[in-house]
Amino acid sequence: MSFRILAFSFALSLMSQAQAYVYSFDPSTPIRSIAFESYLGTASFHLLDGSSSWDACASQVAFRWALHGQNLEIKATPGTSASGPRLGNGVSEIYWSTSADVAGKLAVCKTIERFGAGIESDILVNASYQWDAYDGLALQSTVDIKRVLFHEIGHAFGLGHPDESGQNVDALMNSIIADRYLPSPDDVAGMQSRYGAGNPAETQYYAPPVFAVNLIKNQGRRLKIIGTATSPYALASVEADTASHFADAPVRNGAWTVRVLTPRAKEIRGRSARIKLTGVDPDGNSRLNRSLRFDGKRWRLTLRKKISVDR
Repeated sequence: MSFRILAFSFALSLMSQAQAYVYSFDPSTPIRSIAFESYLGTASFHLLDGSSSWDACASQVAFRWALHGQNLEIKATPGTSASGPRLGNGVSEIYWSTSADVAGKLAVCKTIERFGAGIESDILVNASYQWDAYDGLALQSTVDIKRVLFHEIGHAFGLGHPDESGQNVDALMNSIIADRYLPSPDDVAGMQSRYGAGNPAETQYYAPPVFAVNLIKNQGRRLKIIGTATSPYALASVEADTASHFADAPVRNGAWTVRVLTPRAKEIRGRSARIKLTGVDPDGNSRLNRSLRFDGKRWRLTLRKKISVDR
């Protein structure tokens, strides 16, 4: 009996130079259906996108992928097995994990292949990270479960990492999590090259939530910070390691302004200096933040750190 487990932590390029998408595996028997059982359960807090549970997020992602492929059915329903999920039981499952399989990764997709056909794909989500569900910009303080599940389900039906195969393309299947939260045209083209073109009937508009710094005006010691906060976020607090005074205004028409009186440059040069702006969700939980740092001459916005999905 031929039996192997494929762990999709990297992309094996099987592409021609005319394509940007890549495949991570090439089953000799075409996949026609992937039915996931989701054991992610319910969240202990209000998810930012309004989803009723983690399992509901998995169902949404599977549904949206399925719309694009004519000859591939994808679905995710809440799991009911009393014994819980495990790799090798013949059932495709999505579940939280703290095992060595996900160490240093947001999630990993493991597919068991027998006789050239994928018979089981399990998605293990690293429970060590702070998770939420939202659209739009990737946030510093929490990871969006949906864009990660989009990525891992893409692995389950055969897509790999374009960026690890020398491609420079806008793709949710790239190995680094970013602001893209829905499959790109390149991702969809990769799916449809194998499974045919579906006819997406759902045209739901995703209004990306934003908590952002738009402008930093340095006028000597007086610092004016102007930003944007769209529903459901609001500016909640300002923490300034070196500021002697600040005054903030509430969000009005989606905008907020903070004025900070900072120490003299010579007093903080060579020392760590930071201003942290925090936003809250509808439950009052501090989930979003933007930080400014003094570079010796000016205050500048701290760039977000890139996070690898499953490398």
